[in-house]
Amino acid sequence: ALTAAHTNLQELQNPTAADLSSAQTTVNTAKLTLQSAQAKLDTLQHPTAASITEAQQAVTSAQLGVDGAKTKLSELYSPDAATLQNAQASVVSAQAGVTSANAKLSELENPTAADVSNAQAAVNSAQLGVQVATDKLNQVLSGPEQTDIETQNIAIAQAKATLTTAQANMSEQNLVASINGSITAVNIQVGGSSSGSSSSSSSSSSSTSSSGSSGSSGGSTAITIVDTSGLYVTGSVAETDLPNIKVGQAASVTLDALPGQTFTGQVSSISASPTVTQGVVTYAVVVSLSDLPATGGPVPGMTATAEITTESHSNVLILSSRAIQRVGTRQVVTVMNNGKQTTQSVTTGLTSGTNTEIDSGLQQGDVVVIPVTTTSASTTTGTNSTTGGFPGGGGNFTGGGGNFTRGGGQVP
Repeated sequence: ALTAAHTNLQELQNPTAADLSSAQTTVNTAKLTLQSAQAKLDTLQHPTAASITEAQQAVTSAQLGVDGAKTKLSELYSPDAATLQNAQASVVSAQAGVTSANAKLSELENPTAADVSNAQAAVNSAQLGVQVATDKLNQVLSGPEQTDIETQNIAIAQAKATLTTAQANMSEQNLVASINGSITAVNIQVGGSSSGSSSSSSSSSSSTSSSGSSGSSGGSTAITIVDTSGLYVTGSVAETDLPNIKVGQAASVTLDALPGQTFTGQVSSISASPTVTQGVVTYAVVVSLSDLPATGGPVPGMTATAEITTESHSNVLILSSRAIQRVGTRQVVTVMNNGKQTTQSVTTGLTSGTNTEIDSGLQQGDVVVIPVTTTSASTTTGTNSTTGGFPGGGGNFTGGGGNFTRGGGQVP
């Protein structure tokens, strides 16, 4: 018996490697047990009676493991420093596991106000999500609300306005001719910028014109286009002639560049604003040309003279206006009768300035003296009694010829 006791004491004082390994294994097993218990406690968010019991059993098992480890440690008398340190660490680790397990158990058995509040907040959030989803479903089932429809209509109107603006901006990038015709001048270059198109008509006094222009940036003319199918003459008439001028009256037009040719037209517009030049008042009149030849006719820029027919008579007696003299309130002419000169009162009608219509006082074939101007040292004016005669001499009246224009009727 004594020998056996000494043997046991010797084993305790000098443990074998197998004993130490066995003790270490036991400690490791206890650690694993504690870790498993901790994992199970961590997954228990809503503990039941069964889970609490299971947790209690895990604590008890861990405690048993700790006790066993302590027993083994106490049996190891005078271990080496490393073994003793490892064993002590195992004890500390196991004790921490016990403490953690007890804390989890306490949380499950006695939750704090913060835990309850957090859980309630999670429940409230979930309930709110359910309510929002339900409301969305009900809205889909019941159709859109009036306010939603109005909002979408406003959005559509805004989108249309944006589209209209974009289309307008795009259209302003193009130059559009205001008339049909031929391009006579291009004042822009490739790569230059251009703004909105504009059109204008240009003309010069007493010249044929028909043109349009497309505007470029800065308001200058980008392209000049000429429409030769709609030529017109712009000129001026004296204020004394204006009352006799009416829109639609016929006119004949001659051009310096086309001698011997006469073109027809009619008055298309009369300016309401006068032009005063050195005290002389005139009004602008536009005569539109018609029946122009396809080639060889007027072109824009030519100087033209338009004679407007304000009134015409046919089959009348005409006399040189120079033969008519005014005596007081009467108009008289000098007639040759049997070689003698006599004064005859006459009534006049229309005049072209050069010739005058005779309404009464003369007959076809009468011989009238036409005064002529002669130049001498004293520059006097007299009459030539040998001038003019009807059949058989100058200054005849003819039974048919001659249209006259009242008031001169000429657009210079």
